[in-house]
Amino acid sequence: MLIAVKSEQEQVIKDMIASGAYSTAEDVVAAALDFIRSDPIDSLPLPEREELRGLLAIGASQLDRGQSSDFTAEDIIREGRSRLSKKAAE
Repeated sequence: MLIAVKSEQEQVIKDMIASGAYSTAEDVVAAALDFIRSDPIDSLPLPEREELRGLLAIGASQLDRGQSSDFTAEDIIREGRSRLSKKAAE
């Protein structure tokens, strides 16, 4: 398969290879596709994805105003999974 990329995308690929992080353009593209598939937000249907992104924007705004709480990444993941499970059960 042949694909066309924009010149700035091609430069990113070349930079990644030059850095030694990847050996070939195929490796860079494969890693990018793996990353895309691993994003749980992108795996959601569009309405839920938009809702989540809206909630994230609200959270960012609250942080900007100093409205925050202490929690760990594990707490966030646990809460997110719980909410997704509840939504799936509906």
